[in-house]
Amino acid sequence: MISEGQISNLLIKAQEGFHAEKAAVFEAGLASSPWQHLDETSTRVNGQNQYCQVICNPLYTAYQTTESKDRQTILDVLRNSRLGSTCITPRPRVCWQEYSRE
Repeated sequence: MISEGQISNLLIKAQEGFHAEKAAVFEAGLASSPWQHLDETSTRVNGQNQYCQVICNPLYTAYQTTESKDRQTILDVLRNSRLGSTCITPRPRVCWQEYSRE
């Protein structure tokens, strides 16, 4: 039998592996199609208004909670929070130019 404390620890401690897997799945999803659909809906986190960003194409769906929905936040979501610059082309696609965090 598993205790309530063990369940709590599974949910809140040592999450680095899950975060790395989430980032890898999201990267694979972004690379899986030349286009992405992005939508947002409001949500509350600890009593504060925030936004749930929904990024998807026919092959995957990813969710990300952000504090705002301004242009820079959306670009950060599409970059999967990587540092760098984003250029929007006249055609309906996004290209990335990445820089090392070091």
